Amino acid sequence: MAMDKASEVKDTDGVRLGKQILTLAVLSIIITAPVGAAVIALTGPRLLHCTEQGQCQEEERVEGQEEKGWV
Repeated sequence: MAMDKASEVKDTDGVRLGKQILTLAVLSIIITAPVGAAVIALTGPRLLHCTEQGQCQEEERVEGQEEKGWV
C-alpha cells in the first residue's frame, strides 16, 4: 500500500526502499521455510510421542498397512 502511494506521488526514494523491503521479505520466506521444515522433520518424532500405549500400537499398525498398500 505504501509503495503504491510512493509510486503515485513519484517518490523515487520511497519506491526504492519499498522494493528493498519487498525483496528482503521474499528472501526471508524462501530461506526460513525449508529450514523450518527440516527442523520439524527432525524434531517431530522426538517431541511428539503417544501418551497412551494402545494409541501408539494402533498408529504403528495403520502405518504398516499403508506401507504395504492395504489402506
